Amino acid sequence: MVFLLIASLIWAPSFGIIKYNLVGVDASLIAFTRLAVSFIAFAPWCRWRSLDTGQGLRLGLIGAVQYGLMYMTYTASFRYLPAYVVAICTIFTPLYVTLFNDLWWRRVHAAFWLAAALAVVGTGAIVWQGSWAETRMSIPGILLVQVSNACFAAGQLAYRRTMGGRGWRDELECFAPLYLGGALACLPFAVASTHVFKSSLSVENGVSLLYLGLAPSAVGFFLWNLGAARVNAGILAVMNNAKIPLAVIVSFALFGEKAQSPSRLAVGIAIIAAAVGLNQFFRKQTDKSSADRIV
Repeated sequence: MVFLLIASLIWAPSFGIIKYNLVGVDASLIAFTRLAVSFIAFAPWCRWRSLDTGQGLRLGLIGAVQYGLMYMTYTASFRYLPAYVVAICTIFTPLYVTLFNDLWWRRVHAAFWLAAALAVVGTGAIVWQGSWAETRMSIPGILLVQVSNACFAAGQLAYRRTMGGRGWRDELECFAPLYLGGALACLPFAVASTHVFKSSLSVENGVSLLYLGLAPSAVGFFLWNLGAARVNAGILAVMNNAKIPLAVIVSFALFGEKAQSPSRLAVGIAIIAAAVGLNQFFRKQTDKSSADRIV
């Protein structure tokens, strides 16, 4: 669980950096660049010759979903939402972890749908801007974050099935294919939308992308997947939200964001937190024996 906590601390500033330091840079280019940097950082550690072809392909596909598709949709959401709202919307990830885990075991409890409904209500309270005409501009961003959440949840569970029980050194030597799969998934979109090889970036853009690629993407995700393979699905779901209060604080303190309505923000966060807590409570109550399964 320590790995998950450290990763959450590393991720917290990335929301504001994407929103304010990479203005005007295409989402797919941001996603491709940071994953390419992460791949370069981990490639020297990978034992390419001894890597099983089937395992390498599985890891590449996991990376395409957990990192590639996740990053493109997540980054695109900043066009419609403040950084702190993007961070709060990632609180849905534990619901997707629970949903996908339960679907794997061919069960979906009614309490899950209640928790999901509460989470939607809480999100609505946060993004409501006084009228539907103003609020609807936020809907694409919220939907993009949900796609991102689903990709991240599915990737985590798939990684645990593929790498669960292995030592950290084995994981270090097999991590580069994840970033390669993610980068390759982003590349066609980056080329199509930005002419990636001709795009000019400012010094600030370049430094921000280098930081995002080396810290949150490379170190952060390695520590996260390292921790994800060593905890049960319940703890993994809860730890997905450790970064959220940190990210909100950083967005307010360092990037000067302000909530349109602090009271609605507080109410919305409370409702969403209750939804996640309800989801976890009923999960434990209905099937305590599943808590230690490696999915």
